[in-house]
Amino acid sequence: MLLRTDCSRREFLRICAVGAGAALLAACAPKAPTTAPAAPAEAPKQPAAAQPAPAKAQKVVIFVGFGTGTSESQIKEETDLVNELNEDLAPDGISAELLVTPHEEHLAKFSAMLAAGAPPDIVMPIGIGGVAELYDTDAWMDLQPLVDRDNYDMSDFYGPTVTLHTYAKGTLGLPLAVYPSFIYYNKDLFEAGGVDEIPHKFGEAGWDFDKLEEISRKLTLDSNGVSSDKAGFDPMDMRQWGYDESWMDFAGLARQFGATSATGVSDDYKTSLWDDPAYALRAQWVNDAIWKKYMMASPENATEAFALAGNPFLSGVVGMWHVHTWMMGESFAQAPFKWDIGAVPRGPTGVISAQVDADTFVMAAAGKQQDAAWEVAKWSCAPGNLERFAMTWGSVPARLSGTSIFEKSFKEKFPEVDMQVVLDAIDYGDVPNHEGWKPQPAKVGDAVGAAIDTVKLQQNDNCAAIMLDLDKTVQGLLDEYWKGKS
Repeated sequence: MLLRTDCSRREFLRICAVGAGAALLAACAPKAPTTAPAAPAEAPKQPAAAQPAPAKAQKVVIFVGFGTGTSESQIKEETDLVNELNEDLAPDGISAELLVTPHEEHLAKFSAMLAAGAPPDIVMPIGIGGVAELYDTDAWMDLQPLVDRDNYDMSDFYGPTVTLHTYAKGTLGLPLAVYPSFIYYNKDLFEAGGVDEIPHKFGEAGWDFDKLEEISRKLTLDSNGVSSDKAGFDPMDMRQWGYDESWMDFAGLARQFGATSATGVSDDYKTSLWDDPAYALRAQWVNDAIWKKYMMASPENATEAFALAGNPFLSGVVGMWHVHTWMMGESFAQAPFKWDIGAVPRGPTGVISAQVDADTFVMAAAGKQQDAAWEVAKWSCAPGNLERFAMTWGSVPARLSGTSIFEKSFKEKFPEVDMQVVLDAIDYGDVPNHEGWKPQPAKVGDAVGAAIDTVKLQQNDNCAAIMLDLDKTVQGLLDEYWKGKS
């Protein structure tokens, strides 16, 4: 995090101005006379100069709860930043306050405020999935007119991040934070298994799904220490697994196998694409990895082995874990084993795809003080401020100029981890994004989740049938939505 001085930026400038003014007056003043001058005649009293009216106070409410930002430590850091914001914007009569809501209550709370005609002015942070939750209700304001009005410079943002927040309805947010994904790997398990560490460079020759499988099977062990690529391996008594991707979005993963959509829905939102063979191939790969190759944990094994640690990797019994930067918290800094990160391998069709999550802010279209909210948003996105918000949320700052700040913080926290992998992964994110809007997002999401649960539940040589059933279900939901619109 950036260090803060004892006085605010505005206080510092005010002090400098007063000091400079005093020095200037002293330099220009006439030399003191050696004898006292005669008292001058009393000048006529002048009326006091009219003072400008203070700016009308406007308090901008920042709603926190659609995504990260709700932990005790995050709230403290966010509050410190908002206090600085209030100091800087006080001369303009603008202040801000946080409204923190538990994530499980966020949609009900925001919807109730919206229905009452008093929505919060800003929602921050909010991911693409959060934007999608209310996208169809036109809850969010198009910021492009404000960007154009103020000639706001967008050139300092990572290119993909601007695209992620641009929709058919306009620019709904400015980039704040990026959460690229890559493969965390347990160096101790690699060393114990005599396995070479995975490449750190995306696109390196030979780093593909065949190699991923080879390494994963060598790292998967039964209770006797026999790996799953050896004769005598006991799949009924496993104690270590080579690979896990259970926290990733399945539709996004299917892009590695040639799927053209990371959402399973066409660009016009009217056609289900789950009958694309790429989804069936990806689903079959998952099933085989669990029940034939024995390199990923079954749902039952995962519950038993990972629950106490809170995630697969910190259990210490997973060699590689594909997931995002948002897992790099204090618990990872204190992991009881050595670890590093590497590149996502090239898929069977030659595609390299590493899902990316991204946070932004949105402004309520029904907000009553949009100009003030825009000033708060611009302060939050400004260089030096954006980086601090982003790192509070465990992400990469979306500004190119913030790389050095992120690098310093990252190296202090994880001195043995290859930070360049994090930055390189951004260029392989999924655009359009796996969290993007689709009709009836909750129902479609439930249908996809149920299908993937079925894929993982037991050995199945015909996962294509599961995907075809899913295609029919999703198409029905899309048809239902558009029928209601006609």
